[in-house]
Amino acid sequence: MYKAPVDASQNLKFDLIQSVNSNVKFGGFYNGSVNIQISPSMYLKPVSFIGIYASHQKNIFIPIENIKENIPALAAETAGIVLVENSINILNIKNGIVKGIAEFALKNIASLLIHSCFYSSNKKNPQISNFDFYFISAGITF
Repeated sequence: MYKAPVDASQNLKFDLIQSVNSNVKFGGFYNGSVNIQISPSMYLKPVSFIGIYASHQKNIFIPIENIKENIPALAAETAGIVLVENSINILNIKNGIVKGIAEFALKNIASLLIHSCFYSSNKKNPQISNFDFYFISAGITF
């Protein structure tokens, strides 16, 4: 679940495969369901001895027999997150803190909006389970 810190000051370019790989993962099979993990995260280093890490882990459990009808929702959510990440990278914001916070916030907003459009209160798909949590940590190195 831990994503290695990336130096926010490096110049990033459009990388579709890396964006998908860093934000969406196949979590395996559990009790007749497929687990898809959507996890936007952020690592900031405002000064050389302080590091701040935040992650939003969303686990979606979709019954195997319903996977075909849920592919558009998963594709839309993945595309939204990848679009946000690469748009921020293309803007080439120099301030790493502003870039990290903006990217993390916009990814979460995109994920929330797209997910709520497809799975509004799970009325359409009552078999689908969604578990999500936020993890925030700060570290000081001496």
